[in-house]
Amino acid sequence: MIKLLFVFALIMPNFAFAFGCYTRGVDVSVDNDSLATGASLQIADMSPVVCYGYGTNALRLAEAPILHPDLVDAGFELYVQLSDGSIYPLSEAKYKCVWPYNYSSTYCGKIDRPNTVVGLKLKFGFYARSGRAKTVFIPAGTQIINFTTQQKANYWGYSRTFYVTNTNDINIPGYTCTINNADQTVTMPTVTAADLRSQGAGQYPAATAFNLKLDCTEGTKISGKFSSTTMAGTNDVLVNTKTGNDSIGVQIKYDDSLTPVVIGESFNLIDDADTSQTLPFNAYYYYNGGAVTGGEISSRTTFTLTYY
Repeated sequence: MIKLLFVFALIMPNFAFAFGCYTRGVDVSVDNDSLATGASLQIADMSPVVCYGYGTNALRLAEAPILHPDLVDAGFELYVQLSDGSIYPLSEAKYKCVWPYNYSSTYCGKIDRPNTVVGLKLKFGFYARSGRAKTVFIPAGTQIINFTTQQKANYWGYSRTFYVTNTNDINIPGYTCTINNADQTVTMPTVTAADLRSQGAGQYPAATAFNLKLDCTEGTKISGKFSSTTMAGTNDVLVNTKTGNDSIGVQIKYDDSLTPVVIGESFNLIDDADTSQTLPFNAYYYYNGGAVTGGEISSRTTFTLTYY
């Protein structure tokens, strides 16, 4: 009897570990007070988004991340921070590697061990371009940042989208200010020609006080500008609009400043206004040393208030 022995060789295929991510987003609580100042603020750490893969698997930013349009309209700008601590504006964020951890270049480094499981190495922050946030309201549960990545196996291809969602309302109040006594006539004292000449060229010492009264949103930052025609050869003396006495004009100083305001240039007034705010000014005659005759001196100026 012949016995046959059959030997079977079972050849198992080499299965590749698939690439995937357990989640696609993170939830964040936004600090409204910090946002209102316009200071740079880290808003999201994407490391809780854990992905797994092996070999040449990698993720890189396919495009610049997108910030919620209401935040963009309010003056905010997004930036990207990678695992090595380097920070990039959106214009330089494209193709930056965000997975795996041990990347060595824009094109991402090869993973040295199989089945790597690690979170995205990416953080987001934003700040107000003007240094001060404008009015914005975004309800909780809104995707405030989203971004698309390219996945690499043997080549770059498959796209994956991730997002950041706010868990609380983003509510930054608008800053406003209103001048309550905008139209004013400031009456300056009578000065004799002899007295003016005796003081010599320059600012006459007697000050005439006036003020502007404001109603503002608390915390408003305020700057101002006086606009008018200036005396020839100066940038801080309002010209006399009456015929004659071209050698006399008016200077304005803010509060206790020793320097007159430059006409046509903005200057800072208050960094953190109260709801009721008074801006104190002083007006002075200015004499350039020329001829002086009897008569009226009159100057006009327009004040522009800027708040944010």
